[in-house]
Amino acid sequence: MVGSFDMFHEIRRALIENMTETAFVAISGMAGIGKTTLARRVFNDSLVSANFECRAFVTVGQMYKPGEILQAIIAQVNLDDKEGVGMIVEEDEDLNKSFKRSLKGRKYLIVLDDIWNDDFYVHLQLLLPLQDNGSRILLVSREPQSAAYVAFPFHKYKIRFLNDEESWDLLRRKVFGKRECPHQLVKAGKKIAENCEGLPLLIVAVAKLLSEAQNNVPEFWNEVAEKQNSIFEDACDQISEVLISSYNYLPQYLKMNFLYMVVFPQKHTIHRSKIENIWWAEGIGNLSFSLPFNDLVSRNLVVVRGKSSNVCSLHAAYWYLIKRLAENNKVVHTLNSYADGSVERVQSHRCLAIYKNVLLAIKEVHNSIGSISTVRSLLCTGPYHPYQVPVCSDWRLLRTLDALTIRFYEFPLELVKLILLRYLALTCNADLPPSISKLWNLEFLIVHQHVSIKRVLAADDQCSPCVPEEIWDLQELKHLQIVGRNLPNPPLGKVLPNLTELFDVGAQSCYKRVLQSIPNLKKLRIQIEFVPNAAQTISCFDHISCLQKLESLKSVIVNPKILLEPIVPPLPFWNSIYSLKKLSLGGFGYPWEDMSKIAELPSLEELKLKCYAFRGDIWEAEGRRFSKLRYLIIEDTDLVQWTAGDETFPQLSWLTMKNCHKLREIPRFSTPLNVELLDCHPLAETCVDAERVHANYSWK
Repeated sequence: MVGSFDMFHEIRRALIENMTETAFVAISGMAGIGKTTLARRVFNDSLVSANFECRAFVTVGQMYKPGEILQAIIAQVNLDDKEGVGMIVEEDEDLNKSFKRSLKGRKYLIVLDDIWNDDFYVHLQLLLPLQDNGSRILLVSREPQSAAYVAFPFHKYKIRFLNDEESWDLLRRKVFGKRECPHQLVKAGKKIAENCEGLPLLIVAVAKLLSEAQNNVPEFWNEVAEKQNSIFEDACDQISEVLISSYNYLPQYLKMNFLYMVVFPQKHTIHRSKIENIWWAEGIGNLSFSLPFNDLVSRNLVVVRGKSSNVCSLHAAYWYLIKRLAENNKVVHTLNSYADGSVERVQSHRCLAIYKNVLLAIKEVHNSIGSISTVRSLLCTGPYHPYQVPVCSDWRLLRTLDALTIRFYEFPLELVKLILLRYLALTCNADLPPSISKLWNLEFLIVHQHVSIKRVLAADDQCSPCVPEEIWDLQELKHLQIVGRNLPNPPLGKVLPNLTELFDVGAQSCYKRVLQSIPNLKKLRIQIEFVPNAAQTISCFDHISCLQKLESLKSVIVNPKILLEPIVPPLPFWNSIYSLKKLSLGGFGYPWEDMSKIAELPSLEELKLKCYAFRGDIWEAEGRRFSKLRYLIIEDTDLVQWTAGDETFPQLSWLTMKNCHKLREIPRFSTPLNVELLDCHPLAETCVDAERVHANYSWK
């Protein structure tokens, strides 16, 4: 129960609090996180057992039979029948009727453990006797249960991972019991516990192997902490039977998506957009609806990082599992050492993931992987390598090449021979060649710049370099990211009909003629370089209204100067952009009065204002404005006074403020609000703390 006491008390309270109506209580969480242990502890608690006339704890499982589950419940509730009324199922009696008769008039607790879908408990509610006596049904599942088809009150609880302190507490207890841990093992022990990433089942497995090894010397424990022996991997193997059932239960289309996540090294931060683009290029994604990612998150197979689900990672236990599955099924082969590059290891694989880019510079490894004709994908996902290494270009069937973590001094012209490429990502400061048009199958083109090289613009040189005009020949392009470059004006009649995402272009890419030639654009990200003493005559927003399908716009000054006047012309009125849902601005220095032009955006749900996007002491937000805004983030501002009317921000649910040192008071909003303050004025924190008493604000 280490780390679960708060959750235990919350769930127990939900079961026994004075509520007359029958209710469902659901517990969810990743495999091995302790759901069943917690449910058993609650079920056997004396306060809980004293609160119910009859109880039943039944394991459902993947291949359940409804009749057997009902019979198990009937048998257990009849065992709890202290009055001996003898509720026995007659041979000729309908099972459903017997179930309802067994529970009728009695206050019951039914625990359904290991539920894999909603079907059974949705069916169960139809059999429950209608009575208002505070009965409870506790559901335990790896996946959050849906309340959409349940007529009863529904309470959800998700079990969290243990923190580092709790993990060490559990490991220490399992290894040493009531004895003290030798002080020379504490440092390594804490690192071992941290490596388990808060999963109790893995912590217990590692502790068991440490106990069996009977090698409590610092050298051995340090090896375990640094993963220089097999203890950690052996522990992951031991618990794989528990985890693999989650993989086996996945729909067939999701299994491949899940296995492909091992292209990233262990503990790697995985961005949703990155993995979805790779899936799409591999033919296993759905760019329109993004269902695979959402499904994996909802099934607790990936660990979400931050407030949104756009950034995630794989837990170490699952990473080891799917790495082995991907290797065995010839889906992905990972290269992390010289031995991984042998012909025997790489043959017959379609996807190679390079965890250490320097391996490509080793002649034997390079020749080995270059000789494999089956390769369709080469993904370099390890740490950034600032020196050029040779990338195999003889794979004429290659369709995915991600080499962002390798620096190229010149664009490798041999790549234009790979005409089946659908995804190309690389880091290169040199200009793209006109022959890029030969890659007519290309759907994703991503070109970054090396961080240590930056082109300095003079006052009379406001234009960033353009990509070649031949870019308009790539008719299949869906995603284009060209850092520090601009789109040229298209030849007459040329359009990119499939382009939906255009990232990190300069303001010169926002001419009317360019925007009119990408009519289906949904996401636009603009980078503007401020040139001192230059007349800033261009506004990147003048023709945004041409993009009638635009949903997300981000525009920043990459080298902002804090000036008294805005460095670009005033904001236009945007209320005609009905589709815009997300807006992020940074470095512009607009006056707060211009915020009224943003307030009228009819579909705006998320607004981020960073690095003095707006300047001035006072922001008066009045009237029924920001009608659909839910998330507001303000970072780095000189704002002193902020007021808001009663009808302003009617749907705001999350407010984040960072480095707002002068703002002493935050408006009181009419709806409950989650507030996150980071390095702000103490009086602002006091204001939020006071309002929290009135349940308008809550801290995050």
